[in-house]
Amino acid sequence: MTRSLEDLFACALDRHRTGSLTEAEELYRQVLEKSPEHPEPLHYLGVIAYQRGQYEQAVEQIGRAIALDSRQAAFRSNLGLALQALGRREEARAAYERALELRPEYPDALSNLGLLLHECGEMGRAAACYERAVKLQPRHVDALYNWGNLLQDRGEAVAAVQRYQQALQLAPHRADIHNNLGNALLTLSRIPEAAACYRRAIALKPDYAEAHYNLGVAAAEQDRTEEAAAGFDKAVQFRRDKPLWEFRREILWPPVFQSNAEIDEYRQRLDETLDRYQSLDLRLDGDEIASCGCIPPFNLPHQGRDNLGLKRKFAAVFERGFRGREDEWLRDGRLAFGGIEEPRRSGDARPRIGLVVTRGHDLVFLKCMGEILNRLPSDSLDVVVFCAVSAIDRVRQAIHRPDVSATVLPERFPAAASTLAAAHCDVLYYWECGSDALNYFLPFLRLAPVQCTSWSTLVTSGVPELDCYLSSALVETEEADRDYSEKLVRLNSLLACQPRATLPGPVPHRSAFGLPAGKHLYVCPQNLLKFHPDFDPLLAGILDNDGDGVVVIKQGRWPRSGELLQERFRRTLPHVCDRIIMLPWQSHAAYLQLLAQADVVLDTPHYGAGSSSYDIFSFNQPLVTLPGQFNIGRYALACYRRMGIGDLIAASPDEYVQLAVRVATDLDFRQFVQSRLAERSELLFDDQRAVDEHARFFHEAASRSPG
Repeated sequence: MTRSLEDLFACALDRHRTGSLTEAEELYRQVLEKSPEHPEPLHYLGVIAYQRGQYEQAVEQIGRAIALDSRQAAFRSNLGLALQALGRREEARAAYERALELRPEYPDALSNLGLLLHECGEMGRAAACYERAVKLQPRHVDALYNWGNLLQDRGEAVAAVQRYQQALQLAPHRADIHNNLGNALLTLSRIPEAAACYRRAIALKPDYAEAHYNLGVAAAEQDRTEEAAAGFDKAVQFRRDKPLWEFRREILWPPVFQSNAEIDEYRQRLDETLDRYQSLDLRLDGDEIASCGCIPPFNLPHQGRDNLGLKRKFAAVFERGFRGREDEWLRDGRLAFGGIEEPRRSGDARPRIGLVVTRGHDLVFLKCMGEILNRLPSDSLDVVVFCAVSAIDRVRQAIHRPDVSATVLPERFPAAASTLAAAHCDVLYYWECGSDALNYFLPFLRLAPVQCTSWSTLVTSGVPELDCYLSSALVETEEADRDYSEKLVRLNSLLACQPRATLPGPVPHRSAFGLPAGKHLYVCPQNLLKFHPDFDPLLAGILDNDGDGVVVIKQGRWPRSGELLQERFRRTLPHVCDRIIMLPWQSHAAYLQLLAQADVVLDTPHYGAGSSSYDIFSFNQPLVTLPGQFNIGRYALACYRRMGIGDLIAASPDEYVQLAVRVATDLDFRQFVQSRLAERSELLFDDQRAVDEHARFFHEAASRSPG
C-alpha cells in the first residue's frame, strides 16, 4: 500500500474509532477504489454494517475479507458476531473457535465466544472465557461487562457489581454499563445507588429508554409514585413498541391512600385499564415479562375490597399471550439458558412435590414452612424446593433433611420455566403468586399437572391455571369459596409449624426507642400499607379515651409512605396526631424488643397480622383484633380460635376501641389475658397437625396427576 493509501486508511480508522461511521465508510470505500484486493477496509465495512444492525451485509463483507486473507483472527471473531446476531449460533461458534486457533490468546474472540456460550446456557464455559480474556487483558471492558451480565443472570448480583465497577473504571462513558450496574444494585435492594446509576446512564445517553424505565422502577420501589410515573412516561416516549411499559405506568398505585374515595377512584381506573388492555394481543417476550413488573397491584389486598373480579381481569390481559406457546417458552429456556432434565429416580413411585420460592421470599417461607418440610414423611413424598441462587445455601441449611432437595430457580423467565418443567413434579406449590413477575407468570404455563398456592398469596391469585388454594378452616368464613378463583381447601390446622420466637437479649428500657415513660403503649408493628383509612377513627377513639396513651408505629424502609400517612393523620385526626409516634425502620431484633414493650398490640383492619401473629403471641402479648371479611384480616382470629381464647376479638369498631383501652389501662385485665395466653399459646407452635395435614394434602393433590 502506498503512503497516500496508508494515510487514507489511518484516517478512516480514526473516524471509525470516534464513531463517525458515515465518514469512515466513505474513506474505506476510497481505499477499496484504489486497492480492490485490500481485505482490511472490506472487514471494517462489515464491522460498520454490524454496528448499524445490517447483519446479512456484515456477513457478506467480512466473508469477502476472509476470502482475501484467511489468517486474520479478528476477521473470524467479527464474522462470529454478525452470525450470532442472525441466530446462526453453530456457524458463529465455529468462527470464534477458528479465530482462537489462529490466535489462542485473543481476548476479543474469547469474550465473543463467552457471549455465545452464555446465550446457549453453557454458563461455566462462558465464565471461563471471560476470566481468561480478562487475565490476558485486564482492561478488556467488554469481557468485564459481559461477565457481569452472566453473573447477574445467574443471580450472583454481588459478583456482578464488582465486574461492572471494574468495567466502569475503564469506560466511565458507557451508559449500558451504568444501567446494568443499576440493575444489579436493584437486585440487592441498594435502591438509591441503583437510581444514581440510571441517572448517570441517562446523562450519557438522554434517549436511553431502558434506563428511564429502570429509574421509574427504582422510584416505585421507594414509594415515590410521581417520580416513577415520570420515568415510565419518558421510557415510553422513546420506545413506543413497549406496551408492557405503558401498562406498568397505568397501574401505578400510591403507597398510602388518603381516603376511601381515593381507593374507589383508583379501582375504577384500574378496572377501565384492564378492560382496554384485554382487547390487545400482547406479544410477550420471555426476558421482558420477568422484569417488567406487570403484576396485580400489590396494595389491592390492603384496600378492604373484594379483588376476585379485578384479579381475574388482570390474568385475562396476559392469558392469551401464553396460550399455545408453552413449547416455545420451554424450548427457549432449554436452548438459551441450559434447562437440565431431572429424571425421576428409577423405581421411585413417591409423588414429587415442588415448592417454588422466588428471590426475596425465602425467609418468610422458611419461617412458616421450614419445619413442615423437615418433618414430612420421607418414605412417601419426594420434595424439591426451587429457590434463588442467593437463597440456596440458607434453604439447604434450614432444611436439614438430605431427602428434601434444593435446586436453583433461574431468574430469567424461560430458564425458570424450563427448570420447573424438567423436574417433572406431580404438584407445584407456589409459595407466593403475585409478589413478583416470576411467581405470578410461571403458573400460566401449567408446568405440573396440579398447581396450588396458599395463604402467602393474598386471598386469591386470579390465575386460572392455579387449581387449589390451601387455607385453614380457622381462618375462612363459610362463604369464602366465592372469594377465590382456585378451589379453596380448608385444613384444620393453621398451616404453620414454627418455633416460638425468642428475644435477642434483655428488653431495653423504653428510652432506647425514644418512647415516653409512664404512658400506655399501643404498638402496631404492621407494614404501613396496612394502615387503611378505616383505621384512623379507631386510633382516634383509643387516644380520645386514654389521655395517657400513645400509639407506636414503625416507619417503612423508605420515608415516603410514612410522610403520606402522617399527612393523612394531620387531616383525619388532627387533635391526637401528636400522640402517634413513628419510629424509624427497625431491625428484626429491635422489632421483637419493641413488641415486648407494648401494653397492648393493635391489629390493623382488613389486612391484619399474619406470620407476625406468631411473634406477638411468642411473648404472650395481648393483640386486639377486628376480623375482616377475607383471610388476610382473620389470622389473629384464627390464632385465638386455635388457643380457645376470645377475650380480645372485637365484633365492631366501638368494641375494638373499648378492648384496646381496657387492656392498656386495666392492669388486672391485662395480666388475666396474658396468663391465659401463657397457658394456651403453646398450641400455636411446633404444630405437628400442620405437618400431617400438608402431607395428606400433597398426596391427595398428586393423586389427581395423570403421571
